[in-house]
Amino acid sequence: MFGAFSALTKPMPAPTNVGGQAVLEGVMMRAASGLAVAVRRQNGEIIVKDRTFVSIAEKVPFFKIPGLRGIVVLIETLCAGYAALGFSAEQAELGEKEQERAQAKASGDGAADSQAGKEEANKESSSLGTTLAMIFAIALGIGLFVALPHGLTMLVGWWLGGLALKSLAFHLVAGGFKLAIFVAYLSLLSMIPDIRRVFMYHGSEHKVIATYEAGDPLDVEHARKYTTFHARCGTSFLLVVVVVAILLFAVVFPLIPWLGEGWTSHFAAVLIKIPLLLPVAGFAYELNRWASKHLNNRWVRALVSPGFLMQRLTTREPTDEMLEVSISSLKAAIARDKVKEEKAEPENVVVYRDFADVCSRLV
Repeated sequence: MFGAFSALTKPMPAPTNVGGQAVLEGVMMRAASGLAVAVRRQNGEIIVKDRTFVSIAEKVPFFKIPGLRGIVVLIETLCAGYAALGFSAEQAELGEKEQERAQAKASGDGAADSQAGKEEANKESSSLGTTLAMIFAIALGIGLFVALPHGLTMLVGWWLGGLALKSLAFHLVAGGFKLAIFVAYLSLLSMIPDIRRVFMYHGSEHKVIATYEAGDPLDVEHARKYTTFHARCGTSFLLVVVVVAILLFAVVFPLIPWLGEGWTSHFAAVLIKIPLLLPVAGFAYELNRWASKHLNNRWVRALVSPGFLMQRLTTREPTDEMLEVSISSLKAAIARDKVKEEKAEPENVVVYRDFADVCSRLV
């Protein structure tokens, strides 16, 4: 229980422009202008895909404006994360199919050729299925964390005999429901074995980034000693989003004169909340960024401590093999970051036999 607080009592490393995301059996890492995803295959190999990544904010200075840049970062991170998840899922599927092909070749009945044909035929339908799954996930997120908390708050208001839509109390109650649903959702997810492994990779991502920020060598021995909690974690960011949303909605909704207390007004309020999530995310990003730069201040550490507690739901202590994958991803992202954009290949995929092979080829 006290792991999050013990992490906050130590001097915090200087923040960098490095970030990451756990995926299926792997980790995506992003540097200033390099992005990489590393995945551990079933046979122990580490496959790394890296590419040059330049934010639109670097090309269009307008998007560097505080408040706006957070929205840009959020959208770019979601897109990069979606692609990384697709790549990791593809590698997991390839691992299963490699076993099937090996068994087919061993049988010598021509099933291997038939299996290869099926894979090609199913490739397009698999891509469509992934896209539909992403759309469903977005719709589910809006339903769970926007519509459901609002609806539950309406019921509480009627039960109490009145809770005005434009009141601060309404948005405080809705925010409480959002947090409760969020915690319950993550707790249920953590019961799924595959998701628990993703949470372990999430912990490895934090440890490796902390190692890099501290200036230590990128190896398992140094990464192992760091905590699985990190100030710029997306879990902490979501907690800040809830707090900012409460304050913003409490300010905005009283300014809308035609909002009443009927069903249509509440339905309209839910629709209004969806686009308002963008400025909420932008402001939350600025708060998170500011806090990460002032963690040596005890008052700032106290403010971010709830976010660290939330990370107990989404991070787990990783294995050394998971740390190797995270280090491989970060090494590739940093290496790509050092290559001039105009000379860099659009995308590069390399299969490494093991972690020692990664270290021999990536500094």
